Amino acid sequence: MVDKIPRYSEDKSITFGIQNLTALKNGTGQIKFTGAYINLAPVCNFNCDGCFTHTNYKKNIKLTFQQIKRIIDFAKDWGAKSIIFAGAGEPTLDPQFKEIIGYIKKQNLQLVLFTNMTTLMNKTEAKKFLLLGPVIGKLYTLNEKKYNEITHCKTAFKDAMQGLNYLIEARKELKREKQKAVLSIDSPVTKENYKDLPDLLRFCRKKKVIPYFEGFIELGQSKKTVEKLSVSEKKLAQLFQKLQKIDKTEFSISTLVSLGTRNYGMAVCNKATHMFSVREDGSVCMCICTLRKVGNILDQKDPYKSLEKIFNVKNKKLLNYFVCDYCSKSINPKYLK
Repeated sequence: MVDKIPRYSEDKSITFGIQNLTALKNGTGQIKFTGAYINLAPVCNFNCDGCFTHTNYKKNIKLTFQQIKRIIDFAKDWGAKSIIFAGAGEPTLDPQFKEIIGYIKKQNLQLVLFTNMTTLMNKTEAKKFLLLGPVIGKLYTLNEKKYNEITHCKTAFKDAMQGLNYLIEARKELKREKQKAVLSIDSPVTKENYKDLPDLLRFCRKKKVIPYFEGFIELGQSKKTVEKLSVSEKKLAQLFQKLQKIDKTEFSISTLVSLGTRNYGMAVCNKATHMFSVREDGSVCMCICTLRKVGNILDQKDPYKSLEKIFNVKNKKLLNYFVCDYCSKSINPKYLK
């Protein structure tokens, strides 16, 4: 069986999405979520070209532990199985990180952690993260000099690879203990690195790490940044087909390239119909990438009550937000052979 990208929760996303849209149209029932994105402190030791936290986050603003707990409570009560940390900074650098993941564990929820892996200091730490849920490490190229230039960090590649090795060793140990561990490598597809991704795919397959390659997020970026970093639809399709061929011929893996997808090996994204996101300033959105806000948890003293009000099925304006914002290029069938 071929490893696939973790869906962050039970494989019911399409069902949840349809049910939510039906509930909103009818004004009856209750919206159900599969997961929630929460932005932790906007602190990072990288300064990556084209980082999708271009959405004007405020460096001196972050959610309190109590606010985060109430968001988690709401997500769980409304069906979520996963809490995802993916935006605003490097999640593990949040001063409250240990307390937050402790609360997630206490609530029997899965943690999905997007991390640059540089803060992992040993195999024991890596093992703790893998036991909480999928760990998706950032690695854009195997070219050390290029990676350091992209991240604007002189030791980025060395530190990331050390963290990755800890995760791989920890996963081996967990496998011997018959414990489930999901490890993935995340890389955007940009003009800076798209030629390097075939080798990164080979690296992932040899290390038995799931590749998570996604189209560069254009939404909200300046025209100059998009022109500098975003590959064309044609190049994205050609790259995915090249990766598909490598998988087939070198590793006997049949990987699907779906029409309309922005992720290699994944179906078309529909997160906006069954997930929600809370930014570090309290803004509530459907997708982690969107610029459109459906509300703010700071509208009331208790974030839980704010979220209840926002996601009331009688709130008809939600129908305008439970749709994809098309944040990046996707696979156009006219460029598939």
